[in-house]
Amino acid sequence: MEENGKDITRLGIKVSKKIGGSVKRNRLKRFIREFFRLNKKRLPKGYDIMIIPSKESDRLTFLNVENELGGLLFKNYDLVS
Repeated sequence: MEENGKDITRLGIKVSKKIGGSVKRNRLKRFIREFFRLNKKRLPKGYDIMIIPSKESDRLTFLNVENELGGLLFKNYDLVS
């Protein structure tokens, strides 16, 4: 997470070709984008957030993605409701 000097929070997703086939990579990206869409108001404004999933990420469900990202982002920035 890095400050961008703007009034918006931007999301970047980089999924390596080492993570399954294109179907699995695109599904993972959809899960990550949906998490950010649902939690946009809880995120601090003015940051660039870059997500780079690991090789084990190809087996994640939306609930797993939500728990992982929520734990990382909201715990670190005291935004847990």
